[in-house]
Amino acid sequence: EQLDGLERQPQLMRDALVAYQDSVFAAVASGGDVAPEFELLTIDEIEQRFARAREDIDLQASFNLVSLWEAQLRRDYWVRVDERWKDDLSRAYREVHKSKDDPTKVRLVEDILEKIQACCPTCKHEVGAMKPIIPFRDWVAHGRYWDFDEERVPDPETVVGTICVMLECIGMEAWV
Repeated sequence: EQLDGLERQPQLMRDALVAYQDSVFAAVASGGDVAPEFELLTIDEIEQRFARAREDIDLQASFNLVSLWEAQLRRDYWVRVDERWKDDLSRAYREVHKSKDDPTKVRLVEDILEKIQACCPTCKHEVGAMKPIIPFRDWVAHGRYWDFDEERVPDPETVVGTICVMLECIGMEAWV
């Protein structure tokens, strides 16, 4: 429901980019017309541009997926608090809610993920698997004003797999 094909989108975009790259190389090889942005570039420079475009696709897809994941967790938090579910996780969320001076200031790691880890023993591994994604989430959420090692950006397929398993673990089947 929420992903609605988003997990396939990066590959579709990569495939389209490869098709465009092939057409540019074919035009260069045959001496045909190429887009103005490629006219004065060498083959190596064109390859570098397309490589960067592929990285950008993965970065944007990972950003979208992590944003959806966080929104889904926050929505789950509020549903459990408002509807007063009786499970341990919902009770822990209500305790967090009561303890806040400003109940709208719910922190992802301390108030949500740590409660999931404490209340859902079967989800400990899944929450732990999200740990490498948290620095990327922080970098995106806080304005990307510091340098972030691009090699630490999780690929979209890893993000989707990890998110789906974790959300399924806490009963959010809509994602899978």
